[in-house]
Amino acid sequence: MPHFFMDNGLFAKNLEFINKMNPGFIENKKVDIEKAKQKNVSSDWQNEYAYWSAMEPKALFLPNLLFRNEGVTEWAKSEIEKVDIEGDIKTLINVSRDITFYNLCLKLRKNLEEIGVNPNNTETVMGTGGTSIIALGTGSGVLLNKMIRAFNPYIVHIILSTWDDYVSSFYTLDWEDLRAYLDMQGAELHVSCIKHETDLLQTLRGKGLYYLDHAYLYCSPQTDEKLKEYSKILYGQRFTNLVNYLGYTIDEYNMIIQASDTLRCCPKMFADPIDGLGGKFLVCGSGPSLDQSIEIIRELQSTHIIVCGGSSYKALVEEGIRVDFLTLMERDYDTGNDDYAGFHEKMGGTPECVHLVMASVCHFKMLETFPKSSVFFRGALTPLALFSTSSRQAIYYEGPEAVNTAFSLCAQLGADEIVLFGVDLGSVSKDEPRSGKVLGNSQRVFNMDAIGNLREEIYTCTSMISVLQVIEAKIVECQNRAKIEDIYVAPRFVNCSDGMRIKGTEASQGEEYLRKIKQERNGVEENKKQLKLEDINPEIELWWDSLHSYTKDVFWAEWKRKNPRKYTLELCEKMRNIFSNEIPWFPDMLKEFEKLYDTPRSQYEDIPRRIMRGTMLKGVLAVTQQLQIMRMEAPEKLEEYVKDSKNILISTVGEIEEQMYKVCDYIESQE
Repeated sequence: MPHFFMDNGLFAKNLEFINKMNPGFIENKKVDIEKAKQKNVSSDWQNEYAYWSAMEPKALFLPNLLFRNEGVTEWAKSEIEKVDIEGDIKTLINVSRDITFYNLCLKLRKNLEEIGVNPNNTETVMGTGGTSIIALGTGSGVLLNKMIRAFNPYIVHIILSTWDDYVSSFYTLDWEDLRAYLDMQGAELHVSCIKHETDLLQTLRGKGLYYLDHAYLYCSPQTDEKLKEYSKILYGQRFTNLVNYLGYTIDEYNMIIQASDTLRCCPKMFADPIDGLGGKFLVCGSGPSLDQSIEIIRELQSTHIIVCGGSSYKALVEEGIRVDFLTLMERDYDTGNDDYAGFHEKMGGTPECVHLVMASVCHFKMLETFPKSSVFFRGALTPLALFSTSSRQAIYYEGPEAVNTAFSLCAQLGADEIVLFGVDLGSVSKDEPRSGKVLGNSQRVFNMDAIGNLREEIYTCTSMISVLQVIEAKIVECQNRAKIEDIYVAPRFVNCSDGMRIKGTEASQGEEYLRKIKQERNGVEENKKQLKLEDINPEIELWWDSLHSYTKDVFWAEWKRKNPRKYTLELCEKMRNIFSNEIPWFPDMLKEFEKLYDTPRSQYEDIPRRIMRGTMLKGVLAVTQQLQIMRMEAPEKLEEYVKDSKNILISTVGEIEEQMYKVCDYIESQE
């Protein structure tokens, strides 16, 4: 027997209220009233509470950012001591540690010790204030309503995969009354309906970052099973990557400096073709299964454009297979170039067929190693905002590995079909992390199980899962674009790698794929001589020849036009004002700070934000997390901690500002 009754009058009131904001709500959202009613009938207080009580976890947690033990603390101190962080900017070149953030964390940790708080403690308790609620559906709305009034959240975000899971609460929850209550509390209410798993994180992150940490979760037993399945993403690596992928400030300095060195060499600049070039593309990774695929690839070179992601290049060239494109994306200074230059010397020169497509942050000597080369901007890095003259010069979903660049390049060129070989993202054996024929070596340890592409299970690791997730996100983007744009057709994606399963691709044995290609060409006489790229797809050679070179005049014009000094000063002043303001940390200061990043802005204003996000966004999150841990401390101690933390953040803003001006000085000294 339900502990509440269905009120048709309340349903009518809620419907009238929602129609004021969204006329024709039921029809436009395709709500199934009977299904919504049944969800309500199947819910009761005991049922919902028992389900929630059994949920684990009951809250979301972003990566804990402060140093929480003496060992890590001492390690960070030793890393900082290796660098003259206050000296010449040249001392920071090629530094691969997040020194700026380490320094901030050490100051925050020392302050905790000084005010008598144990910095090693990470225990939190549920409580009110400074909280948020993420609701997966509403169920009857009874428990959700109780949670909102008990926890006093500053944001409530309801996520749906069907609007039935919202309307189910219309019989037992007065939404007009609840919205009035939230307005009175100064709290935000967001209701979002998603269509795909990949939309979940994007939708949540679209309302901010900080509310996701220590967010209380609600889910009804009647919530759509599809949404429950989607929600598993909240407990894994993709969720933590919201923080882990913010980058770090010193790396951004190096990206700017290295890109400036490369662009002043006046390279040919990559640009998306206005119309798709079509054709079949073959992407090679460096996985172990590449070795067994060489002869298949040899035959496919007569029908496919061959694209190598980084080190797989050596395996194909040594076998006499034509490589049309090589993609590189890492900031590797000259060590990576030494590998390729040394290999070319051994082979008697650079193959005439290969076209290098490299990121602006790659070492400029690569342009000498590969006579046919073009440069692109990585979509998430500062050089795009600082030096690009067109959005078409960027490749997105291009990392964290070169195979991501290869895959995205094919998609952006407008491939009809993309087939993967050696893109294992793992191995069938823990003792064989990569092909034995590729360039360089790998330190990866495959200590995780994953669903296989051509077999039930393979071994992988966290870094390879990141590569997988970006490839899958690119596939979804292509598929979504095809639904929106009538003239765009998403590529067909085929995976012939004996590695990890990639969602959105068709799994196929290499021999079977080759057989089908031969069937398609039935009646076409086989050409025995090795074809060139222009023989396979002349449109690609025409596109390549149409690419323009970057010039030193363009470089200095963009530098002066985008004026990084000016926008650095403006952003730093805004940050100092926010941290100096006597407003509550929850939620006022957090909202003001996030506005600096989430408010639409010009490309020029984006430059210092990209540079500082790895330190300042994470720094504010670190303080926020500590406040959650200190929830039960005396108010005066909390006040002292907030005041001291704001002063430390202000000091850090000044340090980064000074370093950024030194970067500007360094680049301008090259004019």
